[in-house]
Amino acid sequence: MPIMNALPLGLPLYGTTSVQFADGKTADRFTALGVATLGNESEAGIVILEPSATDVLVGMEFLTKFKKSLLVYRGMIFLVDETELDKGMKAIFDQHQASQSAIASSAPTQKNPSDPQN
Repeated sequence: MPIMNALPLGLPLYGTTSVQFADGKTADRFTALGVATLGNESEAGIVILEPSATDVLVGMEFLTKFKKSLLVYRGMIFLVDETELDKGMKAIFDQHQASQSAIASSAPTQKNPSDPQN
């Protein structure tokens, strides 16, 4: 969160942390206690205060606290509830298992030429 946005909110300072950026560089940052709200759900957590950022970015901890996942499909990105995603993934897995069982049961058996019963 941009530090300039955090100061007017009166977020209580929590401490410092070391962050690593995509380019591999590391830096120390101040942290504060904050509350994020998504729909009608609110969760408390640690906010990293960025001195030169202009946007609020959310990370994996945010998604985990709200039990959400990002789904990337055909160039689109969806924020989905993990409970619904679990149901969909189970249905796909069950369908895959059923098709694999059907393939295995319909495969011709090979005769072993060294077996005297063949």
